[in-house]
Amino acid sequence: MHVDIAGNDMCLTLTQHNVMKIAQTTGGSRTLPVDSISGLQISQNTLVDIQLITVLLSNQCDIVVQNKKSHPITLSAFNPMGGSAKLRVVWMNCLADNACKMAIAKKLVAAKWHSQRHTIARLNGNNVTMDTLAVLSPTNPFDNTELSITSLLGIEGALSVKYFAALKQYLPPWCHFDKRRRRPATDPFNALISLTYTLATDVITRTLIEAGFDPIFGALHTPDGYRPSLSCDLIEPYRAYLDYWVITQCLPQLTESHFNYVNEDGSCKLTKEGKQIYYQQWGKKRKTFKQGLAAKILMLKKRMINNA
Repeated sequence: MHVDIAGNDMCLTLTQHNVMKIAQTTGGSRTLPVDSISGLQISQNTLVDIQLITVLLSNQCDIVVQNKKSHPITLSAFNPMGGSAKLRVVWMNCLADNACKMAIAKKLVAAKWHSQRHTIARLNGNNVTMDTLAVLSPTNPFDNTELSITSLLGIEGALSVKYFAALKQYLPPWCHFDKRRRRPATDPFNALISLTYTLATDVITRTLIEAGFDPIFGALHTPDGYRPSLSCDLIEPYRAYLDYWVITQCLPQLTESHFNYVNEDGSCKLTKEGKQIYYQQWGKKRKTFKQGLAAKILMLKKRMINNA
């Protein structure tokens, strides 16, 4: 269970029965069993008992602390399964160096651009014309040394619009896909890729923690509450390859009857039978995705520590 503590003059303490007591100095309190807490996010004026923090961390609970909801994170303590304090220091020093941070951000968005071009080519049997690829920019659009994070994201967003427009021709008509829609996903393809991105991001987060990284701090995505910003960074180059997997492995197993539309917000979701088919396919994909990802993350870890 993830617990979000947001309020003025809050006090968190550990009771004798391994229970977290949440009290306001003005009166009123509630309790939660410590063993039931897997994540704790604290913001605004809150006092926390150090014994409570120690017990939570020993239970592999992830903790994020902010002065206020809109403020940068002032402390994050993720279960260090990879056990590398040096790695985290090296990574934080890199993020503090704007040149280093920008170099990483550029590599991420450039890798995403390459993967989008590669995916279109594969879907077209590698016979795609250069005119089609040129729609996604014929040369690396992220080489400009004057780019900022904001401008990087702007270029990346514009290229993604063109990419999804090119992707449309490879989808069956019953997908009713016209463009990328996230919240909510209003057609089968958007529903499938949103679900796949979410599951893949979870795999990335777990793999980062196992390797000793703190997934909260990213180069391209800034920390925002409990969001694993580094995981959001690392999924970018994989998105197009996951799209390819959905198109070639999932959609052939599904039909329009495997989706329901929710009238309240127009969202499209898999039916029970559709979920069974999808998760059977994802179970296979997850293993290969995890293996390849873990190897790359461990290689990155080794390189960062050796070059520190």
